[in-house]
Amino acid sequence: MLEPSSLLADLKNKSFHRKARRAIRKIEAFERSFADFCESDFAAKTKELKSRIGMGENLEKLLPEAFALVRAAARRLRGKSFKVFSEDWVWNMAHYRVQLQAGIALCKAYVAEVATGEGKTLIATLPAYLYALHAKGCHIATVNEYLARRDCEWMRPLYSLLGLSCSYIYAGQPPEDKRRAYAADITYGSSSEFAFDYLRDNSTTTSLAEKVQRGFFFCLVDEADSILVDEARTPLIISGQAQEEDANPYCLYSPQINQLVRMQAKLCNSALDGIFSRLSGGIEPLDSDIEEIVKAKIADPRNKKLKRILRLGAANAAVEQFQTRMAASFGEFELERLSRELYYRVDEKNNSVSLTKKGQDFLSQSDSRAFVMPDLDRERAAIASDASMSEKEKSQRRSGLLKESEKARERLHCFAQLLKAFALYERDVDYIVRGGKVEIVDPNTGRVMEGRRWSEGLHQAVEAKEGLRSGAESVTFASISIQNYFRMYRNLAGMSGTARELDDEFQQTYGMGVVEIPSNKACIRKENPDMFFLTKREKYDKIIRLAELERSRGRPVLVGTSSVEDSELLSRMLKMRRIPHQLLNAKNDAFEASLVARAGQRGQLTIATNMAGRGTDIKLGEGVNELGGLYIISAERQYSRRIDRQLMGRCARQGDRGETQFVLSFEDEILRKYADLSPFQKIIKSGKLRGTAVRHPLLDRILRRTQERIEADYSGSRKSMLKFDNPSNKQRSIVYSMRDEIISSENLGDFYKREIFEYIRDLASELLPSDAFIAPEYISELVSRLPEILRSGGFDFEKRMPTRGKLVEKISEEAFKSFESFFCDFSAQYACEAKKYAALSSLDEAWREHIGRLEDLREAMFLRSYAQRDPYCEFEKDAFESFGEFMRQFRERLFSAFSKSTFQKPCLHTGSLRSLRR
Repeated sequence: MLEPSSLLADLKNKSFHRKARRAIRKIEAFERSFADFCESDFAAKTKELKSRIGMGENLEKLLPEAFALVRAAARRLRGKSFKVFSEDWVWNMAHYRVQLQAGIALCKAYVAEVATGEGKTLIATLPAYLYALHAKGCHIATVNEYLARRDCEWMRPLYSLLGLSCSYIYAGQPPEDKRRAYAADITYGSSSEFAFDYLRDNSTTTSLAEKVQRGFFFCLVDEADSILVDEARTPLIISGQAQEEDANPYCLYSPQINQLVRMQAKLCNSALDGIFSRLSGGIEPLDSDIEEIVKAKIADPRNKKLKRILRLGAANAAVEQFQTRMAASFGEFELERLSRELYYRVDEKNNSVSLTKKGQDFLSQSDSRAFVMPDLDRERAAIASDASMSEKEKSQRRSGLLKESEKARERLHCFAQLLKAFALYERDVDYIVRGGKVEIVDPNTGRVMEGRRWSEGLHQAVEAKEGLRSGAESVTFASISIQNYFRMYRNLAGMSGTARELDDEFQQTYGMGVVEIPSNKACIRKENPDMFFLTKREKYDKIIRLAELERSRGRPVLVGTSSVEDSELLSRMLKMRRIPHQLLNAKNDAFEASLVARAGQRGQLTIATNMAGRGTDIKLGEGVNELGGLYIISAERQYSRRIDRQLMGRCARQGDRGETQFVLSFEDEILRKYADLSPFQKIIKSGKLRGTAVRHPLLDRILRRTQERIEADYSGSRKSMLKFDNPSNKQRSIVYSMRDEIISSENLGDFYKREIFEYIRDLASELLPSDAFIAPEYISELVSRLPEILRSGGFDFEKRMPTRGKLVEKISEEAFKSFESFFCDFSAQYACEAKKYAALSSLDEAWREHIGRLEDLREAMFLRSYAQRDPYCEFEKDAFESFGEFMRQFRERLFSAFSKSTFQKPCLHTGSLRSLRR
């Protein structure tokens, strides 16, 4: 019996396809009327459709005619040769009926689940053409720049025939070229570059002419599950060096942490050496051996000697029982006992590391107060009650106390993040180093996440660990979540080979449902049951035997791994056996795509991270289909079943034959860290099945439940990040609107008048009583607190004012006159430029500080849950208060920028701002 959600999805799909079939009949009728079109007729028809759109014709009514024109144009191009990437390429495409269905779904703001190899690049031309008729910009977002350029070049002949322009954007593109690319009817680009351009447009430009984007009308997201979901757990951040070039704390403390980690590794290795010798000699493990192994798992779970011991299997069951007993009864006491000799403890499952007392003592050798936080309340009380200090001295002491507290907090934070970087983050597994930069590898897809940075200093800690110069402390200039960026588009749609599992998330986050599109030809892929081996070595041996067997028969083989490290290990093992193969591992998108495109040739063996070269079709060579098609072997199950489906979908495209086989081990990360394998501990301990594949329905169920639980955790983290980003997003909209007002205004008179009034009103509410009449001494104090440029000599301070509101209005009028009089000796152009410069620099600096405060708030917010308070509500409240502080700081900076002691008047009419210094 179907679950209610599945039943609703099924009904929704049937309803959509019933309506789509009716629309396709109309499309085909229109297409017959275009059969006699000459090439110039297509562009003329596009002009006609544009004018009808301009006159308000309904998009749905226009769809059949527009789709028919695109399909007819594709047919007209058949057999014609074009230059793509400097090579001759013959157009041989026209839209299938199922591709028309997918195009209809995309025009109705759905995510279309389209199987791999069904021509998503060609499908995209349908909604792109229809929305391009509005002349408001049409964006097609891909996972990387290579695919953006490739798809643009491939489809350009079709768009050109239809009278439309297309272009693509890329990182490092000159601003003028990028502006022209956005001005095209259709613009291709990577999802991250679209978002970064938005952030740059709203944080670095000084005029509207400098902006490259022109709005958010329509965006089609290719591989929507990867971009909108998998990559949505980390925000997009533009950062730069802090203005104050202090010593980088991560580089400063990195040697100490490195030494600490080495000492812990040495401690583990000395204990494990003897145990490995005994167990490999067939001796049964002692109770003390089990304790040492458990201690090593707490101290260094990725230790190579520990892994070798666990591969033997002799102690695994006893270790598992010890850990279960420890967790079920006196766990914390036992954990403390085992940790006594350790410097820190590692919790792989929760991705955390904590220093022990021994570790703290080691790091305190050079500074006895390294782990001492000042008691601010007690210290402040002591300062307040000290009669020997003047008020000025007390103020200075309180300020010093805050700096001391901040320095201590920063030191502890650096220790924590560096320890995580050294103990939990592995090169070529969690990240790669390319071009002198640390680039994050997505744990789900194995793909490099371009432009992403870990937050809260973790990225700087990893850079310091790798000894990179870019490890210097950075400041966040602008950031946005993937969700909030793409939700700005008025019309949003997506395509993916695996989307149905994410129907609820797409609907709740982006307002898009999922529609399954049938394949053009039935899929005849053979999916073999998973094989499980006791150890990774046995697993790799089986993979190599399988790959060599199929390759020797002339069949192409693609071996997918979960990490760069695993792919390189398999490659070395193949080289040792002199087996020819190709290796690609998510480091060069264009090179990967060319290798993947050849992966279907006869006798070809390719080793790749699971998602390397994604977006490139694997076409079978001559005679390969008769041999059974492409044979795919996966060396590990991913955290999400959906990612496994993506790998399987790379074979058996368009009716081709294909076969898949997952080869796993009990040492795989997903099983080792997350799965409950207690029912199989006897098998593991006995070692009788060494070298033999284990197949069992219970193993499949355990694996499926584990993947579902991990995916639920990931979904929760995405929702959590979005909740925290929503208050920031509202504030971001306000600030970016203010920025647009500043850079678009010709004289900024209204802007400054408003900001002066708000500044004085806030100051008045802080200083003045709410009495009916305000005494002169209060008025005098208020004026004395104003920046120099706002002080006017034209106001009678001896008068009492009837209300605070009247006083604010009067002083604001006088202050604005004083402000304007400051520019009387300047040209209008220079005055405007000076006002604009001061406003932009003040706003940007205050905003960056505010972003930093929000990051600190987020970091500490979950501590509030211990006080039975909702962290999201608390964050929203604190973020609102912080935004008020941001506005206050902005106005203080703004009017202090025009101090006569620092603003030197240049020669008139020069228009130069060089003399304006902050």
